[in-house]
Amino acid sequence: MKNPFLLSLMLVLTFSFITCNGRRGSNGTSNTSGNQDSEGDQAVSQVQQGLPINEDEQGWPSGKIYQVPEWVGISKYFGGGRSLDEYADKGAYTMSVVASEDSLNRFLDTLQRAGFEISDNSYSPQSRDYTAERGLVRLDIVSTRLGNERGYQINFELQQIGVWPRYALPDFIKPMEGKILVDNPVLYLPGQDLRDVNGVWVDDSGFNFQFTYTDLSMLEAVMYMNDAASQMVNGIYSNESYLDYGGFGFIKGISFWNNQRYYVYGEVIQLDRSTYNFLFGWATEEQGW
Repeated sequence: MKNPFLLSLMLVLTFSFITCNGRRGSNGTSNTSGNQDSEGDQAVSQVQQGLPINEDEQGWPSGKIYQVPEWVGISKYFGGGRSLDEYADKGAYTMSVVASEDSLNRFLDTLQRAGFEISDNSYSPQSRDYTAERGLVRLDIVSTRLGNERGYQINFELQQIGVWPRYALPDFIKPMEGKILVDNPVLYLPGQDLRDVNGVWVDDSGFNFQFTYTDLSMLEAVMYMNDAASQMVNGIYSNESYLDYGGFGFIKGISFWNNQRYYVYGEVIQLDRSTYNFLFGWATEEQGW
């Protein structure tokens, strides 16, 4: 019978070199490269032969764009050791580690202090399943067994950095200087089916525009919405929204665009401590809000 510890390592190392599509904006295709396949095959072959894995190639991933605080207290790495920035166009990066439950709890505290929103998805006292999100990065941490040791599989899902559109928009909607756009903004045109679209402010007779920025403060988000309201006729800003999208900064007013008068509505929603979703809608008819 094969050694169960070696079988577990083989599975983990196979997953360590898998890339997959990320959330929001993914095209659903696989992006695994040939180099990653060859390195993964080499690592699995080493395990099959009972040879040691090159530990110099494994460790906590770095990143200048996609930054995650280091998990201190890991005793063994399976995968990792690269920059997450290399995976910006591939969606996700997966690795596994051996670490104590205490070190996991400390790591979750570190993530929270760094501005990550933590969700506990554990379905039993024996399982540990957490999600941590901030801006361009989402971590899924799930407990697993690595041979005879307790371990965790970590999936790093990476959002694309967006590009502000070239098409014309009303004057009250502008890009933010020095901030990071998460994925590309989305514009819904009059006549489009909005039944499965969240966060729309006007019906299909008008326009709806949505975008997300990270690396900004709540004050900066409020200032952006106040500035938008100030460029409208009878523009107002309020902390209370007429629609239940979970936001805090609501605006409405009248704007003239393409020689037509539009009734404008908008709201900003906090996704995490440094990431905000902006929702705007404008139509030629009042929407009743």
